[in-house]
Amino acid sequence: MPVQVPLQVDGAALLRLIWQLNGQDEAVNVVGIDKGLIVDLPSTIVQAIATEMSAAGPTLTILPLLNAGITMTRIGLRDINTENLPEFTAPVTGWTGTSVDDLLPRQTSLVVTVRTPFAGRRFRGRFYQWGWAENANESGGVASEAARAGAEQLFSVIRNAVQTVGLSIGVISRPVVDRSVDPPVITRPGLVTPMETWEVRDLIWDTQRRRAHPGI
Repeated sequence: MPVQVPLQVDGAALLRLIWQLNGQDEAVNVVGIDKGLIVDLPSTIVQAIATEMSAAGPTLTILPLLNAGITMTRIGLRDINTENLPEFTAPVTGWTGTSVDDLLPRQTSLVVTVRTPFAGRRFRGRFYQWGWAENANESGGVASEAARAGAEQLFSVIRNAVQTVGLSIGVISRPVVDRSVDPPVITRPGLVTPMETWEVRDLIWDTQRRRAHPGI
């Protein structure tokens, strides 16, 4: 059985957005965080981010395009500058879909591409927005322009919330591990690169790479 190597990236953290469908945990978005000059993340910082996100909830233009059973209920923040640190969580309010139209297949997502100043896969990230209702779907089976704008705005709200506490969104490249030796050896350390821009590149529906069940 492969030996698990704890995730550790200098100057980085992970922000999780935890979504529910009809009151049950269903999906998670994971956003890379660049800590900048902040060394240790106090437990209070996640509550500050959650407060900002809750305040922005009424401004989200995506909500009329998300099924009414979809809610983003809480966030979690974990420092990965050192391995095995705990995750701090805080509730978020006001992030509930309002569409009465049927839910599209659960894995249906619109992809927000996260870019850094550098080229290559190691310096580019993806954010899969899910929970769409039928009214987000255009004839021909593509997402609407309103869905594109809503996903981009939602991501900007996340960006703004983390910036208020001195953090920024970044693309995290995982360490490269040589597992042919025992114990495994990290041959290339992970790194976090600050985000420069974000966009929904096209209106083609995509598929979530990973589902939440179980162990959310």
